[in-house]
Amino acid sequence: MSFMLGRDGKISVVRVGTIAAVVGIIFVVGGIAAFQVDQNSFKSPLDVAPYPNAEDWGQDELSRVSRTLFYRVEGATPEEVAAYYQQKLNELYGNSEEQCKRNPSAGDFPDSNRPGVVPYEITCLFERSGLNANQTTVVKIQPGVASDDPELNSLGMTVISHDQRWQP
Repeated sequence: MSFMLGRDGKISVVRVGTIAAVVGIIFVVGGIAAFQVDQNSFKSPLDVAPYPNAEDWGQDELSRVSRTLFYRVEGATPEEVAAYYQQKLNELYGNSEEQCKRNPSAGDFPDSNRPGVVPYEITCLFERSGLNANQTTVVKIQPGVASDDPELNSLGMTVISHDQRWQP
């Protein structure tokens, strides 16, 4: 503490003021750096780990700040897959307030008996936001449907999509 004393042995207001100014500048610079690091973290997709053993089924680049990733899973029901993503939601938010939602809430869509129409869909919203910035990943889980095209046929599988949006 002797560095804060003047020649006369008393506390020097100039020295204390200089130290306070230096500490203040360090806090301001640190705050600005932390803000920039936080803002930059929003410039990439909010990645959610896909269901274990999910097979990559392609992706659709919608723009430079949005894309949809497609997966399909054999041997797991949409409800089992939704339980996995619900656990991921709980981990992200630290609670179970956010829920995956089934649409329609009961039964199937009206035209689901037609070829290529999914009977229902389960949606889970993962979102991270900050000051003027956000990232979202909407996970959609559907039972697979039959298709004449072998590349598009997902009958007996569960289809998962990750719709991702992030800041430019």
